[in-house]
Amino acid sequence: MQTPKSFLQWLVFLTIFFLPLSACSGNDDPVGIWEVNYQDAVGQHYHDVLELKKDGTYIRYGTTLYADRGKYSFKDNIIYFESDVNSNIKLQIPYKRPDSNSLRFEPIVPPNSSQQWTRVNYPPYFRTVEIDDRFIPAEIEQLMLTALQNESQGSYSDIIPTGIDINELKNGQYQINFTFLSSSNNKMLNIRVKPYDLSVKITDNTGFRQIPITSGFLDFPEIISAAKKAGLKGPVKRADLKAYGKYGAVWFINTPGQAANISAATGEHIKEDVTGYIANYEADWNHAAQIWAEVMAKYTKKDDKDEGFWSKDHSKYTNSASCNQNGGVWMVSGGGWCN
Repeated sequence: MQTPKSFLQWLVFLTIFFLPLSACSGNDDPVGIWEVNYQDAVGQHYHDVLELKKDGTYIRYGTTLYADRGKYSFKDNIIYFESDVNSNIKLQIPYKRPDSNSLRFEPIVPPNSSQQWTRVNYPPYFRTVEIDDRFIPAEIEQLMLTALQNESQGSYSDIIPTGIDINELKNGQYQINFTFLSSSNNKMLNIRVKPYDLSVKITDNTGFRQIPITSGFLDFPEIISAAKKAGLKGPVKRADLKAYGKYGAVWFINTPGQAANISAATGEHIKEDVTGYIANYEADWNHAAQIWAEVMAKYTKKDDKDEGFWSKDHSKYTNSASCNQNGGVWMVSGGGWCN
């Protein structure tokens, strides 16, 4: 190795050899985004993505079960993981760098299996904006149209979007579900998107009311901002976008213990029940209450001369017709009698 001769060379030399562990350390540096495909003992296939950031934090974009994030460091070809999601997860995993595009763990979850991960050379499916320490999906409408164009492959000429459902994962990322309807063949196209994973499922239409979502709705980060102005606090746990008659497309936003309806077109806070569920529930309740009031009135004593239902002697009715006509119940056991 050639000895550094100038001050600048010495500075570069010292910087390279004394960087913190979470920063670059030559060919053994594990920083980057890595992916692996594997299957478990029963043959189930998985795609896992692990991002090791330069700031010493990591995000695991695994299945819902394995989604995780936390802090890491590395030294002497061992990576130390400490989860922010599960305090019980503190791992020390030996690793190797076979080449610049490979990272090998021995072992890693699932246990007793070494895995060679390869460097991810493609971008995530959607851009995110950090809000409340969460990575909020952005440019949702563009993502929806792109996913539809790529996955439907033109097989459904009349297909329309009917719903968007967004759910938080344990790693602070979000999963997006797009639902489309083709009325000509009564099929539902469901596209599920996570940052590094996309899956498609086609099902029969279950017959639920399906109203198309119109284009031009506000982006998800703008909707969250509007929800916060309306008084919602805390991170978004889930959200869905559907169309509701006169209200048009409406985002339902849910945070811990709170919820709000936000117009997808204007960002206005809609305080009414856009689903009509409450109105229908109250109507059903009032209808049932009216029926029971009529029943109770029929069997309540009107004056002292009225026996009332509960004090009537039904035993005097000796056949089912007279028994039922006078509010009794004809019992067939024991030769028949009126209760």
